[in-house]
Amino acid sequence: MTITSKSVTRWVIVALLLTLGAYNLEFAVKLGHWAYWMWAGVTFVSAIGLGMMQPWSRYPIYILSLATVLYWLYVVWSVWKSGWPYDDAVKTAISLAPGILLVVVCMGTSWFVFSLFKDRTKIT
Repeated sequence: MTITSKSVTRWVIVALLLTLGAYNLEFAVKLGHWAYWMWAGVTFVSAIGLGMMQPWSRYPIYILSLATVLYWLYVVWSVWKSGWPYDDAVKTAISLAPGILLVVVCMGTSWFVFSLFKDRTKIT
């Protein structure tokens, strides 16, 4: 088995998904809310599928990415309604930077799994 940049990237994404799943599982146990259970489950299934190179794993990853970006946009909109942005442009840019990074990671992950499974039904 040859180690390539695609295989390293794939395992980094799997590790991030497992971390996100564990984080949401912790909230699910503490708060008992169904949304955290569902989010954790979809995240773990995505990680396992991607780790096993299953082409179907791209679809829950797309859903997770889209939901994350939409939720971030909703939060920004909610904060904007309450009087944001700051008077200082630097403070505004700094407050947006983590969310923009999150959006870039979601877009990059979606693009990566798309390119990984493009024109393939099953990779062995």
